[in-house]
Amino acid sequence: MSDYIIDNGIIKIGANLRGGELKEIIKGEKSYLWTSDPSVWGYSSPVLFPFVGLMNDQKYTYKGKEYEVLQHGFARTSQFELLDKTDDSISFIFKENEETLKRYPFKFNLICGYKLEGNKVTVSWQVKNTNDFDMPFFIGAHPAFMYPNGENSTGCFLHFEGVDSITCRDMSPKGHVYETVSKYQLENSNLEVTENLLNGNTLILENNQVKSISLLSPEKEPYIKVDFNAPVVGIWSKNGSDNIFVCIEPWYGRCDSVTANEELGKKDWINVIKSGETFEASYTIEVF
Repeated sequence: MSDYIIDNGIIKIGANLRGGELKEIIKGEKSYLWTSDPSVWGYSSPVLFPFVGLMNDQKYTYKGKEYEVLQHGFARTSQFELLDKTDDSISFIFKENEETLKRYPFKFNLICGYKLEGNKVTVSWQVKNTNDFDMPFFIGAHPAFMYPNGENSTGCFLHFEGVDSITCRDMSPKGHVYETVSKYQLENSNLEVTENLLNGNTLILENNQVKSISLLSPEKEPYIKVDFNAPVVGIWSKNGSDNIFVCIEPWYGRCDSVTANEELGKKDWINVIKSGETFEASYTIEVF
């Protein structure tokens, strides 16, 4: 059950105070987001902040001090507050607290918003630096999409709009990226979701390779389209889940490489905002 529901007559969404998380996207009789079944994966579309993925040894340094950090940060398990709600939009806010400061020594306002327009949901983020000094951070999305007409997404296709190949960073068994890459040739911009394509692995595309990724049925009809401007995007499904869902994840940042610098401000794809400034980003989910 979602804490809040909004409905524009074409689609409806549900969202929760915990994590400021999008929990449902429904169009007619079709439901597109994973159900958060904890026996498989206990989220639907968590917000990753202030880290995306794993840091080496689950720690980092800032100004000579070492901090322990959880995978994907703490926003996804934190309690947000309702900021605003209209007929077609809703937003939540989260600020630092005593516990977050132990893992991430910065004050901030994080606003997560959801707005309906036709058959689309625009997901927006605002990160305000409320410190008197620069604030480094990562932020990313992690929506898990189900194929609404089938038991899983095996046999469906990923469509990478406008490209005939993609290059992905190779992953270590511990969840970090190597310096090496693998290239995937696409057929009409499509890549089949086979039993072993993901299976706990993550396809990580860097350097703005694509701006739009769709999920297509086995007959190559679209059922989800994700449009974004993020420089990095990850594609993942839970190990051993038979592709019961597929995540398309626009990221401003990523996990550490196996050779990453421990210093937070020197990490690949780090974002830095000055005192009083606000970082803004968004992506759009379209359902068919």
